Amino acid sequence: MANTYPKLPLRISMPNNSFESLFERDAPEGVSQTFVAGSPLKIVSGQLATWVSPTDGAVVGWSLSPASGTTGAKVRYVMHNAGVELEANLLGSAAADRALVATDLFTNYDLVSGTILPGAATGWYFSATTVDVAVKICDLKSDYIISNVTQSFPAAGDINPRVKANLIGSKSAWA
Repeated sequence: MANTYPKLPLRISMPNNSFESLFERDAPEGVSQTFVAGSPLKIVSGQLATWVSPTDGAVVGWSLSPASGTTGAKVRYVMHNAGVELEANLLGSAAADRALVATDLFTNYDLVSGTILPGAATGWYFSATTVDVAVKICDLKSDYIISNVTQSFPAAGDINPRVKANLIGSKSAWA
């Protein structure tokens, strides 16, 4: 029987890296920012701003807290590097429910934000239906556990699976 995963916020981790805190940085917030914690960030005029799409330039890091809305305010973020792993829901177009297929593993997809979280809150997810790509799905094992389910990874047919991905090198400011 297929499992349905809840839509949850993007999670950033650096597996097997005891020096994760060394990659945390502070930088000034850009003009009129409204990003949520976990958002990909880019540099605009020396300040951090939300990275919007694969055609929007390179990701410099991932926000650790939401934007304050104050230009120049200190933003804490994790600098992107090859060790950063992302975990998010793999959804369809416009965040529609989608079943996992075996060929999703090692496929390039888009990284998109939308109102997917409870209370119509914005969250980031991997979109399996767009042409522009930003991430490669690298693992179907999720750190999210569904109650009363013994398997530790999503399987083909599961709805809105949590999967892991890496940012494609050309989308990183540090590639």
